[in-house]
Amino acid sequence: MIPVVYSNLCPVCGGDLESKEIEECVCFRKKKKLCHYPEDFLLEEFIEFFRKCVGEPRAIQKMWAKRILRRESFAATAPTGVGKTSFGLAMSLFLALRGKRCYIVFPTSLLVIQAAETVKSMWRRLVFRLMKSSSATITADSRKVRRKTSCRT
Repeated sequence: MIPVVYSNLCPVCGGDLESKEIEECVCFRKKKKLCHYPEDFLLEEFIEFFRKCVGEPRAIQKMWAKRILRRESFAATAPTGVGKTSFGLAMSLFLALRGKRCYIVFPTSLLVIQAAETVKSMWRRLVFRLMKSSSATITADSRKVRRKTSCRT
């Protein structure tokens, strides 16, 4: 490989990233792995979850998911119709199923009601796909999860 230096693109320290570091998958300055954060495994789970609830995630939604799962602070800004709301609702349902809390702020009560209906619809799609993919019936444990994540409007 031809030696290359990418200015300020190291995902670990924010400094220069050398091709040798990429090959060894290690940030030489911080002595940490460049790849495979523990959250990256959660990202794959979320992407599969999103596919079941909403459909195929867009690249920007995958980037937002990675940042949320790494607990980074950011603002999801994008044009109308890109999928900010569907992403936020799917992520909140995903986190709720893992015992986490997620807050989404809406400017009007009408949007809150619409969002609650969308979450219910996502939940029904998820349960339907789980039941369809498995011949087993819903167990008492999954009913307990359903009660914990129910939407209140």
